[in-house]
Amino acid sequence: MINSIKEKIKEYTKTIKANKTTSIIKLLIFIIVIFTFSPPLRVSAQEQELVNFSHLESLEFSFTGEDGKKYTSWAIYSEPDDPKNPDGKYHPLEAKGEGYSCADDTSRIAILYMKYYEKTGDPASLQKARSALEFLLYLQAEDGSFYNFVNRQGKINRKGDTSKSGISWWSGRSMWAVGIGINIFKNQDPEFCKRLVSSFEKGLSLLIKYRRNPDMDADTKKLYTLRGITPGTLPQDSGAITSIYTLALLEYYQATRDDKVKKLIFDYCDSMTKMEETSIDRYPFVGFHYPTLHNTDLVHLYGNRQVMALSLCGKIFNNKSWIDSARREADISYPFILSSYGIIFALSPGAEKYPQIAYSVETTVSNLMSVAEVNRQDRFKILAGLYASWFFGNNPSGEYMYLPYRGRAFDGIDGKKINPNAGAESTISALLTMLEIENTPAQEYIYLKGPDQDDGEKLTLNLWWAEAVPVVMPCKELKTTTSSLKLIPRLLNGGIKEQVVKMEAGVLMGRSLLIPVGGEYYIYLVYRKAGYDSPGEILCTLEEREKKVFLPQSLGDDQFKSVLLGKTRIKPQETIKIALKSPKKEQEIYLDSIVLQPRVQRRIFTSDKKTVILNMNPTPQSVNIPSPTLNFTTPGKMSFYSSEDTLILHLPSLGWMIQVVEKSNN
Repeated sequence: MINSIKEKIKEYTKTIKANKTTSIIKLLIFIIVIFTFSPPLRVSAQEQELVNFSHLESLEFSFTGEDGKKYTSWAIYSEPDDPKNPDGKYHPLEAKGEGYSCADDTSRIAILYMKYYEKTGDPASLQKARSALEFLLYLQAEDGSFYNFVNRQGKINRKGDTSKSGISWWSGRSMWAVGIGINIFKNQDPEFCKRLVSSFEKGLSLLIKYRRNPDMDADTKKLYTLRGITPGTLPQDSGAITSIYTLALLEYYQATRDDKVKKLIFDYCDSMTKMEETSIDRYPFVGFHYPTLHNTDLVHLYGNRQVMALSLCGKIFNNKSWIDSARREADISYPFILSSYGIIFALSPGAEKYPQIAYSVETTVSNLMSVAEVNRQDRFKILAGLYASWFFGNNPSGEYMYLPYRGRAFDGIDGKKINPNAGAESTISALLTMLEIENTPAQEYIYLKGPDQDDGEKLTLNLWWAEAVPVVMPCKELKTTTSSLKLIPRLLNGGIKEQVVKMEAGVLMGRSLLIPVGGEYYIYLVYRKAGYDSPGEILCTLEEREKKVFLPQSLGDDQFKSVLLGKTRIKPQETIKIALKSPKKEQEIYLDSIVLQPRVQRRIFTSDKKTVILNMNPTPQSVNIPSPTLNFTTPGKMSFYSSEDTLILHLPSLGWMIQVVEKSNN
């Protein structure tokens, strides 16, 4: 559409000399008609600014607080006036039972505007940041933490579970914003900076008190002992929440060089390194830093900034162990997710593919860009750009999730259906992502798409270079001839309802499965075993060989685990059979899914300018891969990036490689 408009304008321009007045009028009328009655143009990121605050500004409102002062904040939710036209006007909404605005989002808004000010020097952004910080100071509780929600009239919600004071996500983010504000305003407005320092020190006192005397039960203390972590060094027993507080402390330390803050940073960072999963037998978690101590069979992408905190603190304090711990997640877990499932909600331990949200993208991109900054390695920026491409159509819907010309990001994807609401969290997450990648090598990769969304030039690849991703078979699709399957509901972490199978003694369950891409596969079972006294074993038949598999105990009623059933080599387009049976009557075992994990995962991303082939070996054994055979209609230049920083056609265990082909018109 853009090209056709440009051509029409050229035609009108050529006629100006013949009849100057008439032609100018025709040209103006044409432009007015086109831009009045045509839908907005989705101009590429190369042709426009990525950061646009228009939609965020539409969420602003003012109120008089309980203290009689005027404040500015931003509404949490926003939905389209016409649900069928998400490109049109929007109106803000209140979160029922919670409030109209919150510290959780406003702290991120303050961070966004301050980062933008640091990058551009824009004075209007500094004023917006100050307004957001004033709102946070209004919500600070007597103990130094922060309440979360206010209603439209500014009344603070002090009792709600998602709003009460104490160590929390929103208190951590508020302290992070205040910490950045101290560094920003110490020269711009020293008096305001003093208020920020006073606010931060109140929160710091609460953290020091918790460090000295953490309140926890005996079972929680056992979890600390199990991982070798000192109680009190993980606020809320959460590596994810700890990472946010650590980023806050780092800001304050850089402003004050306070030794007690340094000590707390060291305690937090040392504990976060122990939240890293280092065992390759713990598929699919190796490399990840667990978000919470209470469930080491769950990771999620959103909000978990341990990689970012460890990287930046490692750089400031020259601590290689922190930097290495962060880099391993970026070098193992992020290529694994990107080359298999893409932007997931969680691994639990099966992939919860939905809902897909902007918050997950932003956290991952920010983590990767921090690792890239500290390690000075462009491969992490390429990964960041590929993750950010989710906003521009590289997602199950194939549609933009962020509209740069509106500054608006949609709330998520469930299947191929987009949630057209555009609340503060999703819009802030998109803007923070754009701010991270704009004018960096990562920006070169945001318009690449996977094969399902590709509408450009097609590649010809030999069979070895077909895409290879995990094949997931829900156990509710198993077949049995002896009885019907007993299905039990399971609520996933993202709120989606699934069904799992309860095993019955002596009942044989199985299914044939067509595998499109050949190669060696590791086969895992995602399950939950209840009852401490039950033996926990099943019989698995694979390749006509029966094998007894023992199932370790699940820790909680809603926690699932994965166990290796075996491995096999599969021919292209081969149908394999898997069968399961429980030999024990007293067992209480629930089956979620069977995952066929290829020894080499492969994803291909393309645009009109380049093609990226991402290879990942998530298995315990190394593997050789052949050099790719790619045929383009135009010649191109090929570059290689790998976890070894060399050209490798030999992928070590947990190694990965990116091949970038720059297309040429010459």
